[in-house]
Amino acid sequence: MKKNLVFIILIIAMLIATGTSVVNRINVEKEAKSVEFVLDYTEFKAMADQSEHEFDWWLNHFKSLGVASVALNEETVYSLMEEGREIEAEVLMNLKSDTLWELRYPKSFIDYINNNNFDENDVVIALKDEDLLEFIINGLSKYPDDFYTLYEGENSYAILLDGLYNELIYTTISTDIDIYGRNVIQRQAVVDSQVLHYGLGFNPEKIDEIQKAGLTAHLRPLNNKRFSDVLLSGYFEALKTYGIQPNLVIFAGKEVIGYPGSLIQLNDWMTENHVAPVLIETSVQRSNIEQEGLFDLVDNLDYQAVRLLPIIDYLQQRYKAYNYQGGEEIENTIFRAVIERNIRLVYLRPYKWNNVEFVTDPEEYQASFERLTDRFSNHNISIGQISFMPYKSESTMSAVLVGLGIISLLIFAARFYLKLPLWLEYAGLVVGGLLIYAALVVAPNLGRQLLALAAGLTISTIGALILVEFARERYLDRQIFKTRIILLKSMIIAILMGLLAMIGGLMIGGLLSHSKYLLEIDYFRGVKISEMLPLGMFVLFYLLKFGFRRSSDEIRKQELLTKDLWKMVNTPIKISYVILGGIAAFALYIYIARSGHETSVQPSNLEMIVRNFLELKLIARPRTKEFLMAVPAVMTFVYVVYKGYKPLIPFVGIPATILFTSIINTFCHLRSPIYLSVSRTLLGIGMGVIIGLIALVIYEIIERLVKRFLKYKLHYETNHQKELGA
Repeated sequence: MKKNLVFIILIIAMLIATGTSVVNRINVEKEAKSVEFVLDYTEFKAMADQSEHEFDWWLNHFKSLGVASVALNEETVYSLMEEGREIEAEVLMNLKSDTLWELRYPKSFIDYINNNNFDENDVVIALKDEDLLEFIINGLSKYPDDFYTLYEGENSYAILLDGLYNELIYTTISTDIDIYGRNVIQRQAVVDSQVLHYGLGFNPEKIDEIQKAGLTAHLRPLNNKRFSDVLLSGYFEALKTYGIQPNLVIFAGKEVIGYPGSLIQLNDWMTENHVAPVLIETSVQRSNIEQEGLFDLVDNLDYQAVRLLPIIDYLQQRYKAYNYQGGEEIENTIFRAVIERNIRLVYLRPYKWNNVEFVTDPEEYQASFERLTDRFSNHNISIGQISFMPYKSESTMSAVLVGLGIISLLIFAARFYLKLPLWLEYAGLVVGGLLIYAALVVAPNLGRQLLALAAGLTISTIGALILVEFARERYLDRQIFKTRIILLKSMIIAILMGLLAMIGGLMIGGLLSHSKYLLEIDYFRGVKISEMLPLGMFVLFYLLKFGFRRSSDEIRKQELLTKDLWKMVNTPIKISYVILGGIAAFALYIYIARSGHETSVQPSNLEMIVRNFLELKLIARPRTKEFLMAVPAVMTFVYVVYKGYKPLIPFVGIPATILFTSIINTFCHLRSPIYLSVSRTLLGIGMGVIIGLIALVIYEIIERLVKRFLKYKLHYETNHQKELGA
């Protein structure tokens, strides 16, 4: 006991440090208890045009449902053209391709083109509407004077914009072929310029519509690196002009406003006015869209940011999906984002029947908000003004204690196979602790990532070792138990193994609890190896303890018999082995491919319907492979071991080991609140135990009926033979 005291104390310290980190994380997560819905102005305006109601009616309707704001994109020449305004634009190199081009432009511009060596990279805008002209000129006034030139005519206007070669936008390369299919020439045409996507400011009429409805207008500024300094001051001026004091900014385009030259000014303004940057989740619902300058900005603002779920086109068209009668599947997407991924801003676009037709029934949207409100309330979350999580940092000393505990666990595990002197174990502990501390100081992010990976692999490996050691001890013990005792033991062991795995998950959740993980700016790496390595370790432990076709005496000796390898090499390969190997390889592929978001192996419609049902009825949906496979597999493993079915031990042990990898992987989704991961795990264990118990009872009944039938058949055949002999 004395030689183990130091290691035991360090393991207890590891658990305390993990618990403290987890509690601190829970306290941070529970602060963000409201979610804001922001409408996309452009798409809801288009939906209103298809409906029986005016746009202002829809704004008031959604406000009554709890919507707090509307997002308005900055106008551009391109957006004005898309809106159907009477305006044309052309890159000068394409201008004379139309022989009637002079009919569309004022004489002063025509003279400029005919009498000068003009820059072919420039862009010209043609229009006749004076109000539109005034808006565009006001928008261009924030740019340098030499960026634009106005040409006026009697009934038309032209605005020449200074374009650059590197701002041209081309079509993809197309290839012309001859009648023999041979490539003749490649073509690539200039169709656009980035200057047509430069910000012109915000439409005051649209802002007025939003504000009259009592909603907040979130102005989405556009940036371009060429004029980033003047664009930032222009954005500040727009906010002042329209009396808007934002609490967040949803940046449009590929970079934040002011990038790269004015990030300091932007950071200072956001700090002074308590304005939060918005992180937009990617279409695969993992991590955030990269906008240049955004992550640095979030870091400098101590991660006072918020994540946004964009309801993009494919989500809009999930109306009446999976046999639902309305927008329930879209609601499921929103619900998961808010509850499972720390999303607190939903960028709502109207539901769609198809690519062009919107759902225009107000009652459908009302029903969706009522259902979401009810579901959110089960998690103490409300719809309204956005709320933010406080800043969450990490403790280096806490991580060191966790690392020392992991080393202590590994030393205990190594004793099953190695006999090391105590001084060497202590030396390993000291050296390991120093290396962990050095890694956390020199490369804190990488050090924590590796430590979290080590925590998950250690607990999974120890779990696999426990299963193998349990199987060996029970196999050699040969003690016979009644079936009800075996079933009881199988339930208890499955629960204990699940709780052990949950400790490993909490260790990862505590180690990687910084705000950057909660906002998914960074995330756990090593998911695939943490899922594969424990399975391989189970196979290795089994071969070390049971070998290949060893006798009971050989198993008891625990010697590494080299003849095991010789037996394996010389074993005849049957077709059944090949079939079983193929099935196992396919199952392994599905197991790995189903993990993660970027995968072509998607759940079936039936599975999605079942998932949605569980999600609707339970506080957290347990993972399918846990309650349907992993937990029942652990119970079956215990049952097989106590029954003495040695050949089945490895085949049941591998899926049983998935219990550890699956539960730990649940906590590797660091964006998910801890309470949700714990709830999901406990429900998965509980449901898995029930399913496993039912399956084993059914098997036991079938086995007894078969034995009784065979006994009756043998008795009948014996009596029949006696009668024939008589």
